[in-house]
Amino acid sequence: MNKNHRTIWFAAASLLAWTLLSGCFGRSPKVHYYRLQALETNSPEHKFSNKLKIAVGPVSIPEALKRTQIAAQDPSGSITFSEYNRWAGPLPEEIAAVLAENIAVLLGSHQVVSHAQEGVLEPSHRMVVSISHFERRIPKELVLEAVWSIKAEKTNQPLTVRRSNIREPLQSESYEEIVQAHSRALRTMAREMGQAVVENIGSD
Repeated sequence: MNKNHRTIWFAAASLLAWTLLSGCFGRSPKVHYYRLQALETNSPEHKFSNKLKIAVGPVSIPEALKRTQIAAQDPSGSITFSEYNRWAGPLPEEIAAVLAENIAVLLGSHQVVSHAQEGVLEPSHRMVVSISHFERRIPKELVLEAVWSIKAEKTNQPLTVRRSNIREPLQSESYEEIVQAHSRALRTMAREMGQAVVENIGSD
């Protein structure tokens, strides 16, 4: 093999090696997307008048949580975000939809919808939610803190204002468990909201 051939062979081999190495080391980890899960349909916990129509939302959350990356807060108060584990949709809309589904199941009513769906009915009452915390607390706890109210649409006056302060233990540090804990916390909050509906609006 002459010198020119050796030079060409060496250049080709170097290019191949660089291509293989860049493929091995330059590939980004896969991004995982998650959705909150609502209660499965079961026997309602309350009897509720289907003459009443409820819209859930709007839901407000802190600016720091208005991103797709799933958040975690350490004991010092520092917040970190997972680049490769994200919410599949805007978190306020996801929360409103899941709360509405949960409350509908608990009340045994088809007349409970999220504010994004209220075009399908004319609500008689509205549940407004303001969330201050909805994140993992390192090492193994999920925190949900919120203030919410029930309002009559005609008067826009609150019938009740309540506070939810929920702590959900994490069984592991996997993101599947962290997302499930978010969903469990919303189920607990939905039960509190459903009970308040029965107490303040009425049941059959």
